[in-house]
Amino acid sequence: MSSIHRAPSVVSRVRASVRWDLSLLTPVRGLVTALPVGACVAVALALHNPSAAVVMGVAANLVAIISLVGAPVVPLRFAVADGVLMAISVVLGNLTAGVTWLHLALLVPWCVVAGAAVSLGLTPGVMGSQAIVAYVVLGRFADSPHQALHVGVLFLCGALIEITALLLLRLPPSLRHQRQTLGVALRGVADYARAPASTSGFPALNLVDQARRVLTSSSLLGRSDARDLRSVVESLRRVRLGLVTLNGLREQFSDPPGLADYLTRLGDALDTSAKLVEHRLSARALDHVHEELLRARATITSVDSSPAAALIERRLDDLDDALEELRRYLLEESEDVVEGAWRVDVRWRRPRADSWRTPLGVLLETLRTDNPARRHAIRLTLAVITADVVAHVFSLPRGYWVAFSVAVILKPDYSTLFSRGVGRVVGTVLGATLAALLIALLQPSPALSALIIFVLATLAYATWAASFAVSIGLVTSVVLFLLSLTLTNSYSTAVDRLLDVTIGAVLSFATYLLWPSPAGTDTETALEHLSESLRTYLSLTFDALDDHPDTTRLRAASRSAHFRFHEATLAHGRDLVEPDRDPDLLALHQSRLDGGRRLLRAIHTLRFEAESGVRQTPEELGLAPGPESPDETLSPEIRLIADEIAVSRTRLEGTNESR
Repeated sequence: MSSIHRAPSVVSRVRASVRWDLSLLTPVRGLVTALPVGACVAVALALHNPSAAVVMGVAANLVAIISLVGAPVVPLRFAVADGVLMAISVVLGNLTAGVTWLHLALLVPWCVVAGAAVSLGLTPGVMGSQAIVAYVVLGRFADSPHQALHVGVLFLCGALIEITALLLLRLPPSLRHQRQTLGVALRGVADYARAPASTSGFPALNLVDQARRVLTSSSLLGRSDARDLRSVVESLRRVRLGLVTLNGLREQFSDPPGLADYLTRLGDALDTSAKLVEHRLSARALDHVHEELLRARATITSVDSSPAAALIERRLDDLDDALEELRRYLLEESEDVVEGAWRVDVRWRRPRADSWRTPLGVLLETLRTDNPARRHAIRLTLAVITADVVAHVFSLPRGYWVAFSVAVILKPDYSTLFSRGVGRVVGTVLGATLAALLIALLQPSPALSALIIFVLATLAYATWAASFAVSIGLVTSVVLFLLSLTLTNSYSTAVDRLLDVTIGAVLSFATYLLWPSPAGTDTETALEHLSESLRTYLSLTFDALDDHPDTTRLRAASRSAHFRFHEATLAHGRDLVEPDRDPDLLALHQSRLDGGRRLLRAIHTLRFEAESGVRQTPEELGLAPGPESPDETLSPEIRLIADEIAVSRTRLEGTNESR
């Protein structure tokens, strides 16, 4: 077990930071996202306004990045809020640029709020970083309030052009992208079916969720011809949940003969289903693998009539029902060759009080209490201010890049800080070198520069998921080409960029190491959230056992528990590389995570029993508060489930008491 808690080596972490995965290339997304960037630059240059080309190009690029961070679907209100917030930052930065102390004083609350925004999630956290970037990088062009407002308006125009173009260009003329995403989800569940029983089901859940998101009415802009595909996603969700529950039993008991072959055949059937959805196979191929799956199912035999064998058989029956439903929807969808008409239906949800009160409350709570997000906010503020001061003291030619680098590199945890820091430095070296060589060799005209910017932006956005280092390198090249429109010494600009990013990376690491986040804090909080989520899920399952099921809330509670478990797993993984990690605490957290995983799967099993008609009370199960023992009249199968819930719940709470 000690190997579980061994921190990865520095070499392995560096390799992970610069990894490259060709399967994650997204050329179509890259092209679509880059078109408005190229258009902003080309139109401004056609009007002989290179400064406007720089401002609008940078604005469109930043919005493009937020769209990639929040992929596959970024809410319209998020994108607009990001553009408006950055435009305000640009105006304020330009208004105060001439008064250094005022510029820094206003930067302080900007950094504090931006740092605390990580408590709201990844996308808001990136929005906060971009607000700082807009303030320190573009808040330096104007010499008067009128010019400051002019630059801000140009920036907002660039951002809105990117947002509008993404809305229009992503109107899907067919369901090709949606089919591909659903195919990936089917293959993900297929891989999970063939994996060991202890494998987490969250990656498969994430893929199913992604397929569900791209098939929602909002992401399809009102299309109604995806009903059958949405039904396939819903059936696939049931299949995945059935596999999770079955794996929970497999972890406790030995597999009956024939089960391994059945799961392999099940995975093959889902792989074939993916090809059918993508229109690469006929429905006849699905019939063939379905027959093989039925033959494999018939070979599964129980070695005895034990309660464990009976539970496994029940779960296999549930899985059979879900698979048959999935097959039926796939066949119906394959016969529906005519896709219906669609219409534009972009609706901005009516603002509600809780839509802003809740995030504001989270931010205020983050700043009031001692937690990693507040510590990050303070670290970020100190580091950005220090970077700006260093740039002024040493009169760095383009010193604003130092503060920019700190804003985008410094993260709340060491793991992300290391990977993003290394990736950005390596990417900057590659991108600066590429830009300097292209500019020196080609000496491009404005028209050629616009074309090169478009090509580089396409490559940058297409490689975003495949390699952060490569993508950032290409983004660096885009920015340097943009700046070459108004600067003459491109080689010096590239060298300055590399130097400033390196200084920013060093400042980021130094700031974090001087005041690191306490190891285990995030994991402890995540485990508490997991426990609370599982309590809710178990309580709703008790209601179902009492003949009062709330299917909608049960499904939501199940999903919440899965996500909470995944968050706890990620937090524990980050703790493995923290500088002041505690091996004993890591071991305890790993044990609690194991308990949480087993408890989640046991509740799934109990929920399936409730859906099949079992009726019991928590007192009869021995799971109510207090020292009650299980009722003597419980069936052996239900007793096994109750015992597993009791033991796993105790383990999740961090004790080793047995039932």
